[in-house]
Parts: sequence; structure tokens; C-alpha cells
Amino acid sequence: MSDEIKLWSEELDPDYENSPHEYIGEISGKGYFSMESADSDSFTGEYSIYRVYEKEDDGYEFWSEIVVPKDLTDVYIEYTEGWCCNFPNESEIVLASNRTLMSFEDADGYYDLFKLLELDGDAPNIINEMEAWELNEFDAFDGADSVLVKIDAEGTIGQNEDGIFDDSSTYKSAWFKTLN
Repeated sequence: MSDEIKLWSEELDPDYENSPHEYIGEISGKGYFSMESADSDSFTGEYSIYRVYEKEDDGYEFWSEIVVPKDLTDVYIEYTEGWCCNFPNESEIVLASNRTLMSFEDADGYYDLFKLLELDGDAPNIINEMEAWELNEFDAFDGADSVLVKIDAEGTIGQNEDGIFDDSSTYKSAWFKTLN
């Protein structure tokens, strides 16, 4: 590992001044990177894609999506200049779309996810109440004005100055919950 970037540990930072938990929210570091390949533009692995579909006159559309990695091959997260953490890690800290560092150790991560999705509500309960969905079977939405969809995927995510995005994936399963 480079001397320029330190892998956070209690031994290196006993006062927790540079702990990844102190940087929950928008990061200032480069984001995901690989020590082996020096790549920071694309990564392979498993992730979830969250979308909010809105009812339109001619069907349902989503206007943005939030990518939340679950497992990426050989990557770290530089969350602030010179400090990184493993990914995945036991603290369930992930870097999601919009360069947002989140921790899913407790319900706060789901509330942070809902902020990115511009949603209100009891995030953990809504996530837990999601039902299996066949992709593009919009009749299942039963005319709801908006619907939260979670797609479990594997493939490649890309990363640019705006954050991470689904670059090329295979969808494994999908879930939905009507919101109103």
C-alpha cells in the first residue's frame, strides 16, 4: 500500500480523527480505487440499483437512480485525502451514487439513501416491505403515483467526478414498494 494513502485502523488513528465514520456524507477523496490495477474508473461486482418510478400519462418513468455496491472486487474507498478503508468492510460503509459515504450498520443508512432518492418516510420499514417484481411489469404498481424499486445486479459500475453509476450489468432480481 502506498505511503500516501493510509488504510484506516485504530492503531494508526487512536483518536478516530480520520475514521471513515467521521466522513459519512459527501466525500472529498477520490472514491473507489484498486491498489492492484490503479484503476478508479470502473469496477466489477454486485450492487443494488434504487429507482423511484413516477406515474406519467403514458406509463411509469424514473428520472434518476442510486447505485449502492454490495461487493466489489479488490477495492478501497478513499473518503478523504490520504485515508481509505476496505470495501466491503464490517462497518457496512459504502460509497453510493453522488459521492455519498453511507453506513448501513443501522437504520441511518436507509434514511441517507432516502435523502438521495428525495423520499420521505420510515425508510427501514419501507425497505423491509418490498415485494418481488418482474422487471417492467408496471401493472403490479396498481396505479400508484410513485414506487420505490430495488434491482439487485452484478456487472460493472463506472465512477466519474459525479460519483458511481451502473455501467453494464445483469439484473438478478427486483423488488418494489408503492409509496402512495
